[in-house]
Amino acid sequence: MLALPEAWKGLLVDASGKPKAILKRHEWKSLATDRVVLVPGPESEIEIVRWIFKQFVKGKLEVEIARALNQRGVLTDLDQPWTIASVRSILTHEKYIGNNVWNRTSERLHRNRVKNPPSAWIRAANVSTPLVSRKLFERARAVAQARASRISNEEMLVDAESHIRRARLHGNPF
Repeated sequence: MLALPEAWKGLLVDASGKPKAILKRHEWKSLATDRVVLVPGPESEIEIVRWIFKQFVKGKLEVEIARALNQRGVLTDLDQPWTIASVRSILTHEKYIGNNVWNRTSERLHRNRVKNPPSAWIRAANVSTPLVSRKLFERARAVAQARASRISNEEMLVDAESHIRRARLHGNPF
């Protein structure tokens, strides 16, 4: 099984910017003067990320992409099978176009985590090597927004009634 650690590695560098080590999962810097920078991982992992984006803009659903990755034996960065949410996480995170984004969520003391609106996000643009082109990322974002368009309750009811009528015509007792 191939695990996909999001196609990024954390590179530990000292105060002068000299590389010290690639950090493993759950490893952190230990000196205040050190920094961790994102560097692209192995080409095989980067190709999986690019494949996810390409499949999505070709019209594949997140569930179809997840199913295909699972059938190929590819695991997520958490060594778990792919889900709709894990595919969507790849498709929506700006780190794949080289941006660092903070403040996507807030968690107050004794409160649940809440998603912050994009206007509240803090971005550092072009801080790492993009793994996908901005054009491909924006196309994926446009596809996701088009799919997320909401329909009214009335439209949903009419659509449901139509499905029920068709099912009854074909002998399916709802």
